[in-house]
This record gives sequence, C-alpha cells and structure tokens, in this order.
Amino acid sequence: MRKSHVSFFKYPSLAPASLPHIRGVLDVVLDEAGMSDGYASLCLLRRRSVSLIMVERHAWGTVRDIQLTQGAVIARRFNESLCFATATDYAVLDLDSGKTASIGLPISQATKEPSAKVRPSIVPVAHGNTCAFIITSHSENGTFGAFVQQNGEPTDRLLEWPAHPRALALEFPYLCALLRNDTLVVHDVRTMAHVQTTAVSADARFLSQVAPIHSDALHEPACILMCEKEKVHVLYRASSHGIALELASAGRLQQAADMLVEDNKATAAAALDIAMIHIRNARFTPATPLLVKADVDADQLISRFERFSSLVAAPRAEWAAVPTVEEIITTNLSNNYPTLKDDITVRELGESLLRRAYDMLLETLQHTSSAAAHTVIVELMLDKDASVAADILKPHLERCLPSCVAVLGQHNRHVLQARLLERLGSEKDALRIYCDVYDGVLDDVDSVELAHIAGLARGSHAHGLWLAKHDPRLGVQQLMHADGNVLHTLDSLAAIDVDAADELLEHVAITKGVVSLHMRLFHRFVDKSTCEKYHGKRTFAEFAAAAAPMRLKLAILLEYSRGIDLRAALPALQDFEYERSIVLSRLGEYKEALGVLVDLGDTASAELLCRHLRVLPRGLSTQLSSTRCPAYSSLVTQSESENATLSQQLFRHLLKQYLCKPDDYRDAAARLLNENPALFDPMHILDSVPSSWPITQLYPFMRHSLIQHDAQLRRAQAVKALAYAQNLAAAESHWRIVRSMGGVLEESADGTYPDHTAAVAGEDAGFKLADEKRASVRTDEK
Repeated sequence: MRKSHVSFFKYPSLAPASLPHIRGVLDVVLDEAGMSDGYASLCLLRRRSVSLIMVERHAWGTVRDIQLTQGAVIARRFNESLCFATATDYAVLDLDSGKTASIGLPISQATKEPSAKVRPSIVPVAHGNTCAFIITSHSENGTFGAFVQQNGEPTDRLLEWPAHPRALALEFPYLCALLRNDTLVVHDVRTMAHVQTTAVSADARFLSQVAPIHSDALHEPACILMCEKEKVHVLYRASSHGIALELASAGRLQQAADMLVEDNKATAAAALDIAMIHIRNARFTPATPLLVKADVDADQLISRFERFSSLVAAPRAEWAAVPTVEEIITTNLSNNYPTLKDDITVRELGESLLRRAYDMLLETLQHTSSAAAHTVIVELMLDKDASVAADILKPHLERCLPSCVAVLGQHNRHVLQARLLERLGSEKDALRIYCDVYDGVLDDVDSVELAHIAGLARGSHAHGLWLAKHDPRLGVQQLMHADGNVLHTLDSLAAIDVDAADELLEHVAITKGVVSLHMRLFHRFVDKSTCEKYHGKRTFAEFAAAAAPMRLKLAILLEYSRGIDLRAALPALQDFEYERSIVLSRLGEYKEALGVLVDLGDTASAELLCRHLRVLPRGLSTQLSSTRCPAYSSLVTQSESENATLSQQLFRHLLKQYLCKPDDYRDAAARLLNENPALFDPMHILDSVPSSWPITQLYPFMRHSLIQHDAQLRRAQAVKALAYAQNLAAAESHWRIVRSMGGVLEESADGTYPDHTAAVAGEDAGFKLADEKRASVRTDEK
C-alpha cells in the first residue's frame, strides 16, 4: 500500500499482478488465522467503513462494507473478529453480523485528546481456533496491556510497562514491547512473567512481525524486525546452545559448555562444535563430556584415530576435513616446541596426550552401539589393564568385530578369545584354545569349565579321549556319540581308564548293537565278576539277590547274544555254573544243562528250562533287564522256541534226576509232580517214589490223576452211548425208506429180491458201524 493505494505483486519475483488497484484505503488488515481454500480474505480500513474483500489469483471482489460510527485508526483481525481502535478507545467488530461491541477501555486514561506519544497497539494471541487481543492503555504511572476476548469481554490477565510502547510484536510465547524510554521489554504471555529488558538505540522507531527469517548468521529463525532511521535489526530468541556458540567463538569455552543444559538436536550440534574446538587444541579431557552430550557418530570419531581407522568406512566430508588425532598432537607439539622436536620430554608429552585422547575415545564410545565401537572399547580396556574382569568385557565381545580375536590373543585373554571364536562359528579353533588353556599350555587369568569343553566337543573322537584323561565319565559320554575305529578307541581308552573302557564297550556292544563286540564284552564280564568275587556256585536267585548286576548282564548276554562263540565260551565258565547251563542249553545239550542246574541246586531254573527250553526265558529277562539293566532289553528276543514233546521229555528226565537223590530233592520232586500232574503216569510214579515218602505230599498229584482217569472213563461211556444211538438212527432211517417203496416184489435174474438184498446189506452195514464204535470205545477205555 502506498499513498492510500493498494497494489498487488507476484511472489517471489515481485512483478506486478493483473489485479486492479484499490484506492482510498487507510490500512490493510490481514487475517491472523491465515489463508484458506486458495483465497485470501482482507479487511480494508477506510475513513468511516470497513470493506471485507476476497482476493483470488486473477480477481478480487467485495464481500461486505460495514459502516463505522467513528473512524478506525488501526485494526487486527482473527477469523470473523476485528479489533480496532478509534481516536480515543477500542471496540470489536463481528464481520458476520456487522455488530460492534465497545470494550470500554480508553487508549489513554491521562487525557482524552489524541496524541502521537500514546498511540494504540493491538496484538492478537491465537490459541487453536480462538484468540485474545492485547490492547494497550496509557496512564500517568505507565501503560498496561489488557487481554480481551473475541466478544469484547476483558479477562483477568494484565501486563504492565513503565513507559508507553511505541510498538508491540509477538513471537509466541514472547511479547516484545519497544518502549519510549528506549528499552525493549520481553514478557511470556503464557505466564505473564517478565523475561528480559534490553536497552536499544534512541533511533528505534517500530517493530514489525514477519515470516521466519533463516540465515547462517542466525542460530535460530527470526520473526521480528526492529527498524531505525537507517538500519533494520533482527530480533531472535537466543537459545542456550546459541549463546554457547557465541561464547565459544569468543574463546569462553567453559562458560559455553555450562550453557548446554537443553536436550535437543541444536544443543547436540553446539556441543559437537565446542568439542571439536577442544580437540583441535589437543584438550581431550574437556572434550569428553561434550562428545557424549553431542551423541557423536562413533564410526566418524573412530576414523580420526589412525590406529583404529581401518575398522570403519571412509569418513564423511565434514569429518574428512578434520585432522587425525595423531596429526593434531604432532601439530600442537611442533607449534609449541618447535626447537625440541626430538626431545624425550616432548615425546613423553605426546604419548601422554595420545593416552588422554584414547581415554576420551573410550569414555565416548561407552554410550554408542556400533560393532567398531565395541571392538575399540575391548582393545582400549585391555591396554589399560590386561587382566580386566571378563564380565566387563563380555557385553562388548557379544557385538564386536572379528578383528577382536587377534587383540584378545595379543593380551593373553585366550578364554575370551575362544568364546568370541565360538560366536563367530569357529568352534574347532575355540576348542583347541580351550584345551590348551585347560592343559596349561596357554596362560590366562580366566579358566574354562571341563563341562563346557565337553559340550563343544560333542561328536569328536579325539577330544573324547582327551576328556577321558581329565574326567573319565565325561570322556565316555563324549565317545559314546563319536565316530571312529571302535577297537582302537577301546584300546586307547583302556590305557587311560579300564572302567571307562568297559562302560564304552558295553554301550557300543549293547546299545548300538555291535554284535562283533559281544565276545569281548563276555570276557570282560567274566574277568570283572571273578575279580569282584561274584563267581562260584551260585543259583540265579542268590546272585540276583546279592545285587550282582554283572552276573545278570552276563546271563542275558549268553542267553540271547548271536555274536558269542558258545563252544569257545565254555572253558571260561568253569567257575560259573549257572551261565554254563545257559550255554549248554543253547547248544542243545539240555540234559547236561539240567544236570548242572540240579547239581547247583537251582531247581527253579531247571524247571524253567524244561518248560521254555531256556534257562532264562524272555519274560523273566525282560522284567529283570527293565529294572536292573534297561539297555539289555533290546537284546532279549521277542520269540520263544516251542516243542511240547521235548519239554515233556525234559520234565521226566528232571524228575528222574530228582529221584536219584530222593532225600535232597524230595520237596522239589513233589512240587514238580504236583504242578505238572498231566505229564506223568501215576502208576509209574507210585512204583518209582520211595516208600518212605508220605502219600500226603503227593496228594495234589494223585487227586488230579484220579480225577483225570474218572473223566476219561466217563468220556468213553458217553462216546459208546452216542455210537449206539447213531446206529439205531441209521437202521430206522433205512427201514423207513424200504417201507415207502410199497409191497411189490420183483425177482431178479439170479432169483433174489433187490430190495431184500439191499436191506440185508444195510443192516449188515449198520452192525458193522456199531462194531467199529465199540472197538473205538474199547480203545479209549484202555
């Protein structure tokens, strides 16, 4: 607007727009709520009216003209509310209804005459979709600012200034007032608190609120301009990090660091800038907290150390321009001690500065998470203390780079080195290191558990033998799952520990089912049973009750193994009568086996042999193996050989042997007869048993025999009666057929009657069948 004319220009070229000019305008009032739907709504102040217009890209039009009783001097708008000032007071106009509400607050309470020294000020303060207007009112003691709602009602919020403002400008939440006493006063409109008072030039005339201004010279965007006669000043909020950078530029680095109290990106950037000033001057200790505050990129910082630069990628452009720490130290020493370059004191100072730089790096990287950072941390910690606790290093080793393996080896931390190799998948190398540490070949402050080595070496034949040297039990468990030459392994293990070798032999032969090792296992059982005094003339019940699992395993092995040379095994069983009977029975020499068991006094096993043709039958073997030696359950065969004739013969042979020693085996013989009465002829038994035996001892046998004889007799009588009935039924059927043919007789060529002959033949056949039935009955009676 110029000379009451409003012109329109294009942004940002400022070329004239095709919109027509507007004349007779005192002021243009923009909507503080902003533009909407692609058009702008403007209020044009005229002498006695307000024009509401809509401006689009190519045209504008008047929406409404509202008459004012008094002319408006200034006005501010928010949506449909227009707050304006006349020559003496304030009012609020509703643009929708056209109604005006007087606020009742004069521009000046000291005089009613308008004056340039007490010009009115109006500032809208938006809060979402609502707004409050700040208006000024001058008095003899100063000026206060009142907050007025959109309907013209005042609120209880109030600001005070010692002098009347020339101008007000808002950069929420701060309200800047340029006073006539040449000061700039700032308040916080949220709390009404005084924030700052700053002296300004006497040439300052007014404040202007503009769109945010961005510049490299400004640490924060600026929205307020202060205009003088010949210059314009930018007012901006000085944040703590902005002040810190200004202090750092002035060389007041400690004060600058103390200003960094906020936690945001701008503060982090300022902290990094100040830290880099310290680093360039080789002041590494004060730079440490600033780098932590800046949350510096760990990889970029590491790239500035020549020792660790190979761990990370090439630095970014802004970091590539920064010299390495080693170069900074060398440059500073050269500048400060140009003539003492080779002096030992200067060299020691350089080493001390480098150590400080490493301390700075270590402390900074503790707050980062990159793999390179954890690698550097491990190396720097070991440099400071090679025996640092493993628990401190382990969290970093879980995320470090593979290059850390060599670092751990150089510092003799071999256990941690092996653990890192495990994480990286090099289990063989880790296992080799563990074994060397355990054997004392490698010195280390840490130790490794043998169980850990066993878990890692699972399936390894060589490490199984190594484990057996230190813990036979662990070694056997390892070798049970290892592949390799079994015989060589057993021989090697036997040289270390015989019991461990026997355990492995039993596992391979029985659990894995290697039948070829059964003979070797048999000899080991015999030798161990002999050494443990479990051999000798013992019945099965005796050595089972004596908790002799070796004899039980030997018996099951001999009874069911298909890998034992039974003939070759007999000589080794001279002191093992029970087991010898098993071998004899498997060779088919049942009578000899019974003789051994009878001489041993093991009548129960003898009777089992007679009944099942096995000394140790499957049912008993399964029961015993499941409770005493479960691994042997798989060895027991699922089928039993059956031969009733042979079984009956063995029972009779066993009874004959009992009767050879009637005094010693009277009870056994009586039990055998009483339990198996169907196998023996009572007449023969009565003739064979000694007369001194009481008949009551054989009562069950005799009673069963008599009952059986009586049953057979009754069965024969029933069969005889049935045959006779069948004979009568056949004769009756024949004569019924003959009678049905009638009374005509025909003579045959030979002078006989066919029917008569057939009848006679049928009768003879019936008598013949009856004679055969009687013969059968007589046979059954015998």
